[in-house]
Amino acid sequence: MGRYRCKYNILVGIIEMEKDCMAISSVKFLQEKFIDHSDKYYIYVCKNCNKKAVVNEKYNIYKCHYCGDNSDIVKIKSTWSCKQFFDEIESCNIGVKMYPKDNIYQKFE
Repeated sequence: MGRYRCKYNILVGIIEMEKDCMAISSVKFLQEKFIDHSDKYYIYVCKNCNKKAVVNEKYNIYKCHYCGDNSDIVKIKSTWSCKQFFDEIESCNIGVKMYPKDNIYQKFE
């Protein structure tokens, strides 16, 4: 009996590790397939007024219609469906403001 319990405990430990690996890797896989390979879109936002900015990277043009020359524009990774949703809301004359946060990296010790 003791020998079977030992094998059972080891088997449970292996299953728990596989479950944790699958949980982490499946989220990364879904993010890669649904966002990075198909639906990735970058939204440019002015940090002063929190409105969308007009950007042409080819000609190095960065403008904010509300702030003018005082603009501080950041690039936010998003999805195309999110961009379409914001455009639909703005077409109904509802203002959309986006509040970008600074990147905060965790320090592991």
